[in-house]
Amino acid sequence: HASMQGAVKLLVVHAQGQDPAILVQNASKFATICYRQAGVERDLQEKAAPGECAGFSWDIPHGPTVLEVSFEEDGREVDCSMKCNMDKLGVFPILRPGGHAFKVSVTARGPSKVLLLTDVTDGEPSVFRLGDAAQVGEKTATHYGLKLAGIGLSIIDAKPEELVYISALGIDLRLARLGEWELTRLMLRAFQVDNQTSLGAPVLISQGSVDSEELDRRGEEAGGL
Repeated sequence: HASMQGAVKLLVVHAQGQDPAILVQNASKFATICYRQAGVERDLQEKAAPGECAGFSWDIPHGPTVLEVSFEEDGREVDCSMKCNMDKLGVFPILRPGGHAFKVSVTARGPSKVLLLTDVTDGEPSVFRLGDAAQVGEKTATHYGLKLAGIGLSIIDAKPEELVYISALGIDLRLARLGEWELTRLMLRAFQVDNQTSLGAPVLISQGSVDSEELDRRGEEAGGL
C-alpha cells in the first residue's frame, strides 16, 4: 500500500505468497475489530468483520509498533478502546465492552505477529469488568475510576463576556493498566454545548438531556465541586 509521510510518499511492497508482518484475525461472531497504528489519523483506521483475517502494514515504518484498537457491535462503536504493543506477546484480560465478552491476544504465527479477537463462552472464568480486580499470570492490573454527578464549564473572552457554556451529567471514567496494556472507558449520560452569544443557534451540540437546574443541584450535593 502507499501512504504519505510529510512530503514523501511511501510504497510498501510484499512479495507474492509472503506472510505479512502483522495479521489481524477476527474469530468473533459478534464484534467488528477496528485498528490503526498509534499516532496516525483516524481516517487510516481499518476494520475486520467477524470471521475475517487481514494483513496490516505500518503506515509509519519507524513509528511505534502499537495498534490502537476499538470495537463495533451491530454497526455501532462501543465505549471501549485499547492499545496493543505488537512486540509483546500475551493475552489481555477478558473484556465486556457491550453485550458480549471478548478476549484479545497477541501471538506469533511463523514470521507474523497476530492480533486475535475471540468470543468468550459463559463458562469461561475471570471475565474482566472495569472496576473489578484482575490478575493475569504474575501481573496485576491496576484500575482507576472517576465518577462525577455533573460539571459545567464557561468559556469567556477578555471583556469578560460568556461565549460558550459546556455541561455534562453522569460522568464515568475508568482506566485499567496491565504492564504495557491500557484500557480506557468514558461514559456520559448527557452532554451539551450552549452558545451564550446572540449569533447562531442557542445549542451547538446536544447529546441526551441536560437540565441546568439539575446540574446546579447535583453540584451543591457534591459539595460545590
